[in-house]
Amino acid sequence: MIFFMRAAVLAAPLLWGQTALAGGGFDDREIGRWIYAGVFAVLLVWLMLLPRERIGQTKAVPPWWRNVRVWAVFVTVAQLLVYLLFSY
Repeated sequence: MIFFMRAAVLAAPLLWGQTALAGGGFDDREIGRWIYAGVFAVLLVWLMLLPRERIGQTKAVPPWWRNVRVWAVFVTVAQLLVYLLFSY
């Protein structure tokens, strides 16, 4: 997970530079908004790639309503959407 965070931190200035050169600029709030959303996006990828053994589902996959991964992904997506839609 630390690798993904470092990659996001290193890639972000490149994306901002391309946007600024294209004529659109970001203010500080916009940059912070996308960095914060990027953290949730990295968390979402990490939750999807996490092995079953790490979340205590070694025997069998439970039904979706009892699956820890499904609820964790749902909460992460909800937080990401709420922040992106209502953070102005």
